[in-house]
Amino acid sequence: MAKVVLENIWKRYGDVEVVKDFNFTVHDKELVVLVGPSGCGKSTTLRMIAGLEEISEGNIYIGDRRVNDVAPKDRDIAMVFQAYALYPHWSVYENMAFALKLRKTPKEEVKSRVLNAAKILEIDHLLDRKPKALSGGQRQRVAMGRAIVRDPSVFLFDEPLSNLDAKLRVQMRVEISKLHNRLQTTIVYVTHDQVEAMTLADRIVIMNDGRIQQAGTPLDVYERPANLFVATFIGSPSMNVLKGEYDGDNLVVGGTPIEPTSEQKSRMGSYRGAITLGVRPQHVSVAEGGRNTVQARVEVVEHLGSEKFVYLKIGEQPLTARLESQDHASEGQEQFFAFDMDQAHIFDAEGQNLLLDDTEVTK
Repeated sequence: MAKVVLENIWKRYGDVEVVKDFNFTVHDKELVVLVGPSGCGKSTTLRMIAGLEEISEGNIYIGDRRVNDVAPKDRDIAMVFQAYALYPHWSVYENMAFALKLRKTPKEEVKSRVLNAAKILEIDHLLDRKPKALSGGQRQRVAMGRAIVRDPSVFLFDEPLSNLDAKLRVQMRVEISKLHNRLQTTIVYVTHDQVEAMTLADRIVIMNDGRIQQAGTPLDVYERPANLFVATFIGSPSMNVLKGEYDGDNLVVGGTPIEPTSEQKSRMGSYRGAITLGVRPQHVSVAEGGRNTVQARVEVVEHLGSEKFVYLKIGEQPLTARLESQDHASEGQEQFFAFDMDQAHIFDAEGQNLLLDDTEVTK
């Protein structure tokens, strides 16, 4: 296996900068997920690692070898695409064996590798079938098996689950996690789905507009977002964002004073002025009124069995609360709600976090 180092990587198409000064190291045997909205540069970055896109500036290393000018076939990588890219007229066995035959691998070794990969992916009973006789999940396993048999230093996954239905995506996430644990290989995985990223990754790289916004473990980026983009991108439902002011003593949101914690006050220091308060829906609770509560109008209640989502308005600002099923909330009524300020995040008006000076933004 091998580490992957991206050093000052830029990608330009004419005057358009798609990837901007990307610096990151994927450690040996690590599963790193690049995640972000469409057009953020994550797939382009993956394709530069694979050698399918030329880099405009910077260096890429796989292991100790600089691969800027190395052909894709010689980089010792294997890529799994969103489209399965299977040959329809070949059997599963033939699809999985094709890359090895191109390398003139001995016949018995080809058979051994294919059978081993098929057993790992639990498709050994499908080896004689053609792709048209397989389900979407089975086709994706074949595509993964075709990569596994090559025994590469690095696996690259480009949104491999996007074509699957919701239930199958959950199953395949589990399969990919199990596969990583068995093979102990280096994987770079691209997705736009933050749930996929949170459940699969050893570390997440969150991208926007061609730049790394934050890199860290799933728990790090969830609990300590570096900026407002990360805070609202990671987590479902999305973090609440409320505009307000800080006067040195209180946060004033919707005309209501809310007292920050002593640590938050300390970290804000001498700052005064416009702020953005970020509170996750599960940290909003029903209250009886009084100190540190806000009055909000209940607009919609979604019952989900053991819990419910309550959509509120504080003045003209929307707020979502994730409540227990027994918590009282009536549509059309004004009610009091409290924020768990120990779990809240305070940003300045531009969305840069005031409180997390030690947050890892790049690595």
